Order: sequence, then C-alpha cells, then structure tokens
Amino acid sequence: MPSLPEQLEADLLVARKARDPAAVDALRATLAALANAEAPPAVEPSSTAPPVIGLVEHERLTLTAADHERILREEIALRTDAAAEYEALAQADAAATLRAEVAVLRRYLP
Repeated sequence: MPSLPEQLEADLLVARKARDPAAVDALRATLAALANAEAPPAVEPSSTAPPVIGLVEHERLTLTAADHERILREEIALRTDAAAEYEALAQADAAATLRAEVAVLRRYLP
C-alpha cells in the first residue's frame, strides 16, 4: 500500500491530466506541506565553530503515518476556516473553491 505522499503524487498526475484545478491545487499544497515538515530544523551557528562556506546537506526528517494524517487534517482545517471567512465576506466563489479542495483532501483521511 503506498504512503500518503506517494498516493498524493499519483493522484496529482491524474488530476493534472483531467485538468481538475481544485484537486491540483489541494494536492500540490498538501505535498508542499508534507515536504516542509520533513525539512530539518534550522541550526543556529555557534560562535566557537568555524564558519561553513557553501551548501551543507542535511538529512531530512522521517515522518510517520500519524504525522502525515496530522498534516492532512491541518490542511483541511486551514481550507475550512478560510472558506468560512470568505463566506462572511460574501465571496461565495472563493469559498466554493476551497470547499472543493476540502472534498478532495477528505478522500485521504482514514
């Protein structure tokens, strides 16, 4: 069974071919959120260490299935809250777009 990021990537390809903008936007943003969560924390340079010149490779963090689900739920919550705000501002089209993205992302919840 593929991991959540693998499934999202495969479905992104399908959504792009189908020209489904809500699915493409939701899947791309969620994949970006997952990639950002894998980034190692920033390390402050110490005053005793010699300065590093050039790029330094850092190992990415390994996320668990629970981390994937948490990030997915956060992405759904962000869109749900934003849709409610757009509704309050009488911007029904923007709210409908976000609700369509929420519907796409909910398919990946266990």
